[in-house]
Amino acid sequence: MADSFSLPNAIREGAMSLAMSRTSPPAKAASNRSYEIGHPCHRYLYLKRTAGDQAKPIPPSLAGIFYTGSLVHEVTFKNLMDIGSATGLFDVTSREVPLDWVKYRITGHIDGMLVDRDTRQPICGFDIKSVGQKFDSLNTLEDLMGWRYSRLWVGQGTSYMLLTEVPRFANVLVRKNNLLDIKVIEYDLDFDLGESLIGKAEIVNAAVDAGDPEKAPKINDPEWCIDCPLAHICMPEIHIPEGGHIEAEEAIEAVERMFQLKPSVSEYDACKRLVDKYVKPALGPADGMAGTVKTLAVGMYQKFFKGTKRHEAARAERDTFYWREINAAEPPE
Repeated sequence: MADSFSLPNAIREGAMSLAMSRTSPPAKAASNRSYEIGHPCHRYLYLKRTAGDQAKPIPPSLAGIFYTGSLVHEVTFKNLMDIGSATGLFDVTSREVPLDWVKYRITGHIDGMLVDRDTRQPICGFDIKSVGQKFDSLNTLEDLMGWRYSRLWVGQGTSYMLLTEVPRFANVLVRKNNLLDIKVIEYDLDFDLGESLIGKAEIVNAAVDAGDPEKAPKINDPEWCIDCPLAHICMPEIHIPEGGHIEAEEAIEAVERMFQLKPSVSEYDACKRLVDKYVKPALGPADGMAGTVKTLAVGMYQKFFKGTKRHEAARAERDTFYWREINAAEPPE
């Protein structure tokens, strides 16, 4: 084993590499994909078909999120089956069934279909979405339409309703840190939206057939364009209104210093973790510490630790303050 081997770094870097290895590299799309047909930019959909292999690769952090989503799908599909069996109301069928509307070159894979257990008639198609901080704020179709990412889910669901001829759909939302916290947002087929998606597909198909990007209009919207993986090809003329300009010299110097210090952040974090290993045994048990203040010195530096009460159990926790030089240290209030 090499002397420079670092287990934490090796595991972290290995996890990032693993995330990237489980993500497909950018590639040209052979059709208009259901999960993106609701995208507002025709040029984006055109470039996905003609230059998708030139898209900027997603970062490891996003690749890990996508991989986590695939695991959530697996668990949630099984949970839905168990819920259907327990309630006796529905069965789950048609898992990952490929869908292909040849005429408009729209393709996708529906997560599944809920069918009535007694009549065997379809209730609705569904798609599973793992959600983080936005989970509590997404409760209605209007909420889905109000966030750009979930707006795409509605376009996806609408295309699935058209492809399966089942006019009801459900987005099954799952909280990422509690896979049994599930909410279902149902909606019926909006024919106007459906027609707009078909019209969009026709425009994109015609542009692809002609090899002419100008036949696929582009948007110039910061909300979509700033982080678009194809913006370096599309070159949108994004106009972002100025929010003002700070002229204060100390602010300019502070920002410049922030960029100088940025490479040191990881080193700082590593040092902090090392020191923290010694803190707990040096302070002793937390029991009985609530409401009291203790000090801990390391060389010429000192830190205060104040015990606090937390939750109904009134469990003593250490409330830490910054390290400071001993001659400048003042006990916290």
